[in-house]
Amino acid sequence: MSTSGIETLSVITRSPERTLELGRRLGEVLARGDVVALFGDLGAGKTQLAKGIALGCGVASASEVTSPTFI
Repeated sequence: MSTSGIETLSVITRSPERTLELGRRLGEVLARGDVVALFGDLGAGKTQLAKGIALGCGVASASEVTSPTFI
């Protein structure tokens, strides 16, 4: 779907592990300069997805990504 030149994608995963894996796969295909914006309610899985993206981009450990809500 495209709105004003911005591409959007909605995905539902059924577990934290699947969310992490989705993020890892996304991180593997992102290119330098790509922007990913995450929107969702508290507990929706944004941090889990970000951890997966970081792993896919080569960050050594998912524990390096933390939730800004709980810091």
